[in-house]
Amino acid sequence: MPNEQKLISALEGKPIRFILLTGDLNEQAWLGAISRISVQGEHYRMIMGGYMEWARYIGYNTIPRYLIIDKHGNLKNPDAPRPGAILKDPALMEELVK
Repeated sequence: MPNEQKLISALEGKPIRFILLTGDLNEQAWLGAISRISVQGEHYRMIMGGYMEWARYIGYNTIPRYLIIDKHGNLKNPDAPRPGAILKDPALMEELVK
């Protein structure tokens, strides 16, 4: 996930948080993946029932899924551009920190 880490680094010091969620049933596998991918951010493992309810709410059908949630907790974009696209487009990057 090199583009994710590049985007996080590019936006360091900006008013933005990166939250990574999983519905992984196996806690040890999840912890191992966090260690392996080395992506900074807040990592959370949701219990399966909660994860599935959340996934239905946002209408997700792919993994990974990128969302933009504003500082008030409102879902602004349930299908945000991938980090590589944001890195290539300064306007998209600027939109993230609004």
